[in-house]
Amino acid sequence: MRNFQSTVQIDNGTMSEMSYDDSPGYYKPWFQSTKLSDGQHTITVRNLSTAEIDFAIVEVGNQTPLSGKTIVVDNDSPSIRYSGHWSRNTSQFRSGYLGVGYPYGNSTHRSSIPGDTFTFRFTGALMEFPRNFD
Repeated sequence: MRNFQSTVQIDNGTMSEMSYDDSPGYYKPWFQSTKLSDGQHTITVRNLSTAEIDFAIVEVGNQTPLSGKTIVVDNDSPSIRYSGHWSRNTSQFRSGYLGVGYPYGNSTHRSSIPGDTFTFRFTGALMEFPRNFD
């Protein structure tokens, strides 16, 4: 098992340390925000190491037309901006106990370059990024 460190910033708040590992059970969230006020938010994650993004899950806030719904945002969504050396991957992956399969939407974005970033803007109250490691 390897442990990775990165930083997360929600809106214009303080940068927070985040750690995640590549332990078995491959397909699990590597980040989940705290409950946020209803409205637009920006989550910026920096210094990822060996990360792969398949999709984000957003719990929609009460002030939107989809109140009470959960939204899945694919890694190819224009609401996710990648900076650095991210590559789009369309191959199968090992998902731990689920076996081999294709990612949601048939692609992921992957980077193993420290310092690469992505920014995700959304309107809602809570979000998480599941992750996959080969």
